[in-house]
Amino acid sequence: MKVSDIAFLLAKLRVVQARNDLSDLAFDLATKQSEGKKLNGKLKPLLHLSGEALTLPGFKLLVSGMWPIVLLYMTTPVTIATFKVCLSR
Repeated sequence: MKVSDIAFLLAKLRVVQARNDLSDLAFDLATKQSEGKKLNGKLKPLLHLSGEALTLPGFKLLVSGMWPIVLLYMTTPVTIATFKVCLSR
């Protein structure tokens, strides 16, 4: 797997995680489940460029985002080999 593919995927997943967290904060504010002062500490980091952060997204999001890339890299050689066998007949 290429490093650039993984880096792009991780940046994308960090943005998705930040969007989910912002949605949760907005819901908490809208339903008045939390005080505004408590949310300010959580809000500021989420408004920065989350894709450029050095943190990993949550495990569940990481696994759900990584499996298509892993599957693609694992099945491509098998698919190419199958086409070569079919075309050589």
